Amino acid sequence: MAPKLTWPQADGTYCKLGDFSSASRDQLYAAWLDPEVVGKVIDGVATIDPSVGGSYKLGRRMSGSIADLQPSKRIVLALHGPALPKGAPITHAFIDITDDGKGSKLDLAHIGLPSMKVAKAYLALWQGWVRAVCKAATRIRVARGPKR
Repeated sequence: MAPKLTWPQADGTYCKLGDFSSASRDQLYAAWLDPEVVGKVIDGVATIDPSVGGSYKLGRRMSGSIADLQPSKRIVLALHGPALPKGAPITHAFIDITDDGKGSKLDLAHIGLPSMKVAKAYLALWQGWVRAVCKAATRIRVARGPKR
């Protein structure tokens, strides 16, 4: 199933979007925490320490830390980046993964953005990245565990 972008929108304080993937929740979760996958998606180098408090750096575009992890369900990133004014507070990206019957649905909300211009800039970045990670996740091998 080809990824299908849903409800992209931005206002002055947040941007959000959703996408579908034939990948499982475990595959999507693993893909977002895999520096090789994310590095290819952003056309750069990603540095990811996949633990709460660990670093999450997307080339020169965004950096921060992992604020929360709920395996195969949610990743929360505390981020800052060059599109944000100097001294701007940390923003948060919530990546939620759910079953959709044929695969998985990923919803991303990036909150705490200072303006509509910044929200639209991040929306443009996330749209490409989300679509690419959803596609790449189908090639991730994960150990099968108990059903959640």
